[in-house]
Amino acid sequence: MGYYWAPTAVLGKYPMVKVDFASGVDPEEFTHCTTQQDCLQPKVTMYPAATVHSVTTERFAISAPAAYDYISKRAFSNQQMNQLLAWMEQQQADAQTSMYYFLQEYPTIWQAWVSEAAAIKIKQVLPN
Repeated sequence: MGYYWAPTAVLGKYPMVKVDFASGVDPEEFTHCTTQQDCLQPKVTMYPAATVHSVTTERFAISAPAAYDYISKRAFSNQQMNQLLAWMEQQQADAQTSMYYFLQEYPTIWQAWVSEAAAIKIKQVLPN
């Protein structure tokens, strides 16, 4: 039994099971007591999920609408990212190699992020 965070290669390599201690998540308790050094009576609570956001400027959104649309749609689940990180670690793959692997092995994910025309162009430049 142990604790681990996500996303990480470890969770992509090993089939771990999240243990629910039936405490639920109390974000208020977590933020204002459990994580504070001077909290005298912390209560049991699970870690709240941390949302990751992609942020751009309004100027970027206006000047590059296609790129902004892509960024707005791009998303990974923790499980997907865990699997990709595990593959990267196992292969000792750099960013470019990992990009090609992702584009070749996960088309159903990334094709939802781009237009059909862009997907066709991307597929045409992928190595066989």
